[in-house]
Amino acid sequence: MDHTSHHEWVFETAFSSPNDEVIADAVTTWITDHGCAPPGSCTHYLTGRVESDTPFSPRLRRVAIRAMELIGHSEFKVSGLETVCLLNRLNIDVGEVEQGYRLVGLLAEVIRSPMGFESLSSHCWHLLDKLAVGETLHGDFVSQDTEVMRLLEKAEDWEKLEVWMAIIWRSPPLYDWPTSESKDIERATLKLLLRRPSAFPKFKNLYEWGGLWPVVHRAFRQIYEQALTEQLPTESLPPP
Repeated sequence: MDHTSHHEWVFETAFSSPNDEVIADAVTTWITDHGCAPPGSCTHYLTGRVESDTPFSPRLRRVAIRAMELIGHSEFKVSGLETVCLLNRLNIDVGEVEQGYRLVGLLAEVIRSPMGFESLSSHCWHLLDKLAVGETLHGDFVSQDTEVMRLLEKAEDWEKLEVWMAIIWRSPPLYDWPTSESKDIERATLKLLLRRPSAFPKFKNLYEWGGLWPVVHRAFRQIYEQALTEQLPTESLPPP
């Protein structure tokens, strides 16, 4: 039996069991040796389990979240829809996450994918928002980021746009500032702040407490201060 057939056999046997501890053992095996398992196999079987009305046992939940943290581009490419389903059903809380930067990367990849930002639950967006604040982002800025930005702006979904703009600004830039694309990012950020004053504290923290790359820090602060200036006097805003 080759490595691939072995993993398939382990998953098929384990997930046919009504015992979550047996299933958790199989997922733990995948976590230990996932590079040799068929892409998407763990997600496929976990998705089948999550369709049951019976909640995951605490241990199975823990190892399922660890598995989500390990899903990379090749895994997601094979199991995209099932990955989204699993993320939405697990309702992961920040305190359950060990490798936040990995989960931020996965959530961002879902948002950039053809399934789009509408495929993720509100809970997942809130999780992304909370995780991104305390994590160093490793994924580079990509062209899909501004495409998502424009779609959220067009939909006037200011809550999600607030989360996404923070991701864009904190991503390692692949370009010198300014460019036509960076100008569009500045424009969308200004519009967001003018439409959603509640975003000011988060954006102020971005440049005061770090997390911005030096090449974009000055541009970001200028946009923030311009938004403060252009706000109506009646708006309740933090001091500059």
